Amino acid sequence: MYNDNFEGFYNNDFEGLYNNSPEKEKKVSKIEKNTDNYNNDDVGFKNSEMELISIPQATRIIGGKRETIEEWLKDPELGRIYVGSSCQVRFIRYEFVKYVKNRAKNWYKFQ
Repeated sequence: MYNDNFEGFYNNDFEGLYNNSPEKEKKVSKIEKNTDNYNNDDVGFKNSEMELISIPQATRIIGGKRETIEEWLKDPELGRIYVGSSCQVRFIRYEFVKYVKNRAKNWYKFQ
């Protein structure tokens, strides 16, 4: 059935009614309130200290390139965890940010 508001096709008459209903608006508002710190396109849960982040996520945090992170992996001070059967590198977000702050504070040691 085609929606009179030209918003698209619905599988049945009731789907169109639900999509424009106050019940859906209430559910969506509740979800947005519970996930206001979540940004899946960026780097995950912003307030979670124990969140694991990947190398691409780490590069977005520093605004740099993957090669930079790979160079930093040579430093044993940068904590990491290997996950999965392919042993992919993950960082604990809190520890990674702490490492970056330390590099920034002591930049002269890393030249």
